[in-house]
Amino acid sequence: MLFRPELLELILSGDKTQTRRVCKPGEQIVDDATSPDVPVAILDARGRVKWRVGQTYALQPGRGKAGIGTRIRVKRLSLDYDVRQISGADARAEGFYTERAFLYVWTSMHDPAVPDYTRISLNALSQWELSYSVDNMTYLASRPAERYRAWVIQFEVVR
Repeated sequence: MLFRPELLELILSGDKTQTRRVCKPGEQIVDDATSPDVPVAILDARGRVKWRVGQTYALQPGRGKAGIGTRIRVKRLSLDYDVRQISGADARAEGFYTERAFLYVWTSMHDPAVPDYTRISLNALSQWELSYSVDNMTYLASRPAERYRAWVIQFEVVR
């Protein structure tokens, strides 16, 4: 599974235990036959398994790069209808201190049309910056919903 190098460090330290991946058209979730509300796999548009609970995946620092010799095992799958509504607990499980820090990275990766000044305000530290960033959160709310719908993959490191 691909991760930015700085996020790989957070996984190895135990500070990142879940990841969100954009839902692509045609992807679907498969529930357990005996427990209909328990997702066990996510299929791509061709019906092939992308992620499965219990499956292990090699950690890679980028597309086409070799794995780092560590694997993660998927523990749970779910759907996040709008990552803009991420909770503080989920942001921390993603390896970020705040929801806004998570959104800063998410928008840089999945919604590049968001202006830099909006992204910078998401990492607001002072009270003035925080009050200024309310307008930017309103702007984010106006962005296309499909850029913010994501699969949530909870995992554990397998050594």
